[in-house]
Amino acid sequence: LLEARLLRPVRDAAADAIRDGADSLSLNPRSSRHRADLAVMQARLDRFTPVVTQAVGMTRAVYDGYTSSIVEDPSVRAIAEQLHRAAHDVRLSFGLDPRTEPQQMEPEPALTRPLQIRTPSTEHWVLVGSLLMDLHRIHESLRDDTP
Repeated sequence: LLEARLLRPVRDAAADAIRDGADSLSLNPRSSRHRADLAVMQARLDRFTPVVTQAVGMTRAVYDGYTSSIVEDPSVRAIAEQLHRAAHDVRLSFGLDPRTEPQQMEPEPALTRPLQIRTPSTEHWVLVGSLLMDLHRIHESLRDDTP
């Protein structure tokens, strides 16, 4: 939970750096190329800010609703696989160097369609439902084709 909450200060630091860069370029006559770079960075930050919010919310939901039997729930395993795919797509979108990743990244997006659970677990249905809603929001953020 603490690590998930640390995503917010990282996001805020990125926003501050972009804002500082824009201020620095405001009087620079040769700033047109850099302005375009900052605009792309701001668009990415705007696109992934909801993912940060959802990741923190999902972590909190698991923290609050955790029971030892949850690891046996196939719905939760499917959600974990979808989150793994979403992480792949985030790395791909940011153009992270696959050589620094533990495994070679596939060039194609891995999160292709929303996960559908037909019958939720009677024991964990509230947690599974919450995770599915947050996963759906992440999927919608990543599905957007803008940079």
